[in-house]
Formats: sequence, C-alpha cells, structure tokens
Amino acid sequence: SDASLIALHILVVRAQGADAPDAWRREHLALLESAEFDTMLDWPEKDLDVLMGSKWAMVARACRDDIREEFTYLEEELELGDFLRAHKVDEAGFFWAHRLLISRSMQFFMEDGSMVYVLAPGQDMFNHSVEVPNGNDDVNLVTVEDRMCLSIRALQNYAAGEQAFYSYSGASNGRLLLMAGFVIPNNPYNAVELTFTFPVTSATLPAYCALAEGLEAGLRKPGSAVAEETKNEFIETLPPDAENPEEVALHVRLSGGEALHGQLERTLAFFLLTRICRGGVAPSDEDVARADADPKQRAQSLQLLHGQLKMMLGGYRTTLEEDNTALSQLEAQASTAAAGRGAQRLASSLTVLIGEKAIFAEALGYLEDRMQALCSVYTA
Repeated sequence: SDASLIALHILVVRAQGADAPDAWRREHLALLESAEFDTMLDWPEKDLDVLMGSKWAMVARACRDDIREEFTYLEEELELGDFLRAHKVDEAGFFWAHRLLISRSMQFFMEDGSMVYVLAPGQDMFNHSVEVPNGNDDVNLVTVEDRMCLSIRALQNYAAGEQAFYSYSGASNGRLLLMAGFVIPNNPYNAVELTFTFPVTSATLPAYCALAEGLEAGLRKPGSAVAEETKNEFIETLPPDAENPEEVALHVRLSGGEALHGQLERTLAFFLLTRICRGGVAPSDEDVARADADPKQRAQSLQLLHGQLKMMLGGYRTTLEEDNTALSQLEAQASTAAAGRGAQRLASSLTVLIGEKAIFAEALGYLEDRMQALCSVYTA
C-alpha cells in the first residue's frame, strides 16, 4: 500500500541514522521519534470494547490486523525479507511507522480521483481547531514550477507568538480519536457511519445507479485535504466487481443539524425504490412518480428506515442517557489529564458515543415527526 511505502521510507531513513543523505529528513525523523502520541491502534481490547456499536472500534481492529498481515507478507517475500533485515525493519518498527502516519500524515483528493498521502516537516506540528473555517483554501497541494508543494494559508490573523491552527477538514470525533487520540466537545462535524443494503437484479440496478447520482459527495476539490477517503454518501455493488451484483450497499456519513434532513430524504428514496422494485422488475417513470405521490408508500418507507435506525442504535451497549451520566461522573471525579491515560480514553470514547447517539436520536425524531404528519393526513 502507499502507506506502507511511506512507512518503509521512514524506517530506512531511521536505519541510516547519521548517514542518511537528506539532512532535513534526518531532522524531521528525529522530531517525529521524540513525539508522544496515542492512537486507537494502541488501545487494549477492554478500551475498544467501550466503543462497541460504533464503527471506530471495528476500524481500529481492522487497521491493526491489516498492518500486521502486510508485514508478514513482506517478511515472507524473499527479496523483500532481505530488504527488511538489511535495514533493521521489524514488526514493532513497521507498526510504529504506520501509527505515525495515521497520527501525523494528511491525505489529499486529486483531480483523477486518487488520494495522495503527505507527511511534511512542519505541517505535522499544527493542531486542529473547529474554529478555523473548514474548506478547500487553507491546506492544499499545489504545483509550483512543476513541483508539487504543500501550501498552508492562514484564514485569520495571528499575533506574533500566538498558536496557529488549521482544520483537519470535517473530521468527526470518531475519526479524530482514531487518528490523533483526541476529541472535541460539541464537535460540529460529528457523524455516524451507516450502511444499508438493497437487493438488485440486472433489471433494477440501473434505477439504483440513477438514484445514486443525486447523492451528496461532500466537500471535495482537487488538491484539497480530506479527513475521509470515501464520499459522504455513495453506493457500491455487492459482491464487489461482480458482473451481476446481487445487492447495492448505500453508505451514508450521517451528520446532525441542517444537513441531516436532506440526508435522510435521500436515504428514504432508496427504501421507496426498493418497495417498487419488488419482484426484480425495473420500475417505469410512471411507477416512480406514483410512488413518490403515494402517502402510503412514503409511510411504509419511513417505517422501514426508522426500524433500521432503531436496530443500529440497539447495537450499542449503553444508552445516550447512561453515557452522559458516566461522562459527568468521570469529569466530576477528577480531570482526565490527572486521572491517567485509561480515564482519558474512557472520556474520549464516551464523547464519541454521545455524539453518534445524539445524531441517531435526531434522525429518529425527524422520521417520527414525518410519520405523525402522515397519520394526521389519514385521520383528516
């Protein structure tokens, strides 16, 4: 992977020590080695278990397993194994370099749709702030005299000696905790990751693909930094790359606030489409128009989506009220900084869970209001 290539480059420079040809790389690596950082890849199972029900516990375990599997693969390849031994690259070092990348590197969305990973001296010294405008203008990859350069612009005035920040883009607390080991109270970019699957046939698949064209990709401009590799909303066919897919998976990074209603309505359209595609027959434009205008069809689609969200919320071990109580008690006992790393991790996990469950509660409330409105129409 690209990340493993960068990780190996870091470890080669470390093995070269004073003989490394690039002085600036040596100095950068020395700074990186002196830095202390905590990512979810470092967490023991009991700490990850607190996040049960959230995507991020699964992602942390999957990342950890992928890194170890990739090292095993490299080690077993004859020439690559010799390379690793020649540069004193062991599994612990390989894992450290990947943790470093997760914590310190940035990824940029390029014009051809690819992602470029960057670990730049100086860039990794900036801290994140949600007070900095989130957009495509502060951190960019730009071309200067045919060279790719990292550009960081201040979007506000700073006094001499004042700490400067930039935005790590619209990163949720779950993402921040995974990659940087911290969370932000009342993070305006909180989100919960949802996946819905729908059966398809060769006849109905084009209708789902057409509907997906109206999904919201999120803020993406070539050369801009992004927190997530995937779009905010997208579909994929299952099995992947199959000539005749059996399902489509709709992925939604559901946010709270003003964006939530639009996201739910776009998601609801897929549930409505599934109802009129029963039997594997492609719907006509007239079928779709009738279904859109039919309150009964909408009510049944609302109930289906509501039921799925309730089931997902039930996957958490605790309720929103229990999490709020636990976090309040933890904060009342002592400051998390004085209480040690375990308490800090627990407080951060509770903050992630509270943010996700609050979005679920807001989404369920919206759907219930819509169902109640339809009931009032029927009653009238």
